[in-house]
Amino acid sequence: MSALLERAVAEQQLHRALARARGGVGQLVLVTGEAGIGKTALVSSFLEHAAGSPTVLRGACDPVTTPRPLGPLIDAARSVDRELADGLLSRRSRAEIFADALALLDRDDTTVFVLEDLHWADHPSLELLHFLGRHLDGKKLGVLATLRTGERGDVAREAEDLTRSLRDQGVGGVVELSPLSPEEVEELLEKAFRIPDPARRRFASR
Repeated sequence: MSALLERAVAEQQLHRALARARGGVGQLVLVTGEAGIGKTALVSSFLEHAAGSPTVLRGACDPVTTPRPLGPLIDAARSVDRELADGLLSRRSRAEIFADALALLDRDDTTVFVLEDLHWADHPSLELLHFLGRHLDGKKLGVLATLRTGERGDVAREAEDLTRSLRDQGVGGVVELSPLSPEEVEELLEKAFRIPDPARRRFASR
């Protein structure tokens, strides 16, 4: 599909954040919305069209009862250097781990650290985001996390609290995705599947 319809404005927000990061004003942006609303599709489209070909490091939180400590960071580190990732796990203090994480992400070129499914995060990963948010000044770094809203559990609530905190402090931005309108659903169906007009209207009105 060539366009994300109502997601165009949201994607422009991400591109503006990347431009600021490229200028040395680090950014932390959270993409929020209900399950299946298109958070991953938005991030993928943004990265596909990102100007300047930034270095992209990706990690994801695990939907398990006991998630890996700092799983997203370890995923990102392993994509660069497996020995470095193993070294992060051997650090004795969280302060050392976070300092090494910042050194990993603060590269000569513009870097985007994508942390997916923040609602499943472990507590250290949430603390890492707080840490990065306080140390982005002067960095060519964009931190981009996706968060499913409406999830139950302590970590999900903490992640939503983090969203509000970052927004209130002006440290980062929040891109909130809402469902597509009936008109956009019509256009989507027409472009993607060539569905006849009467059938589109019945589907869009549901």
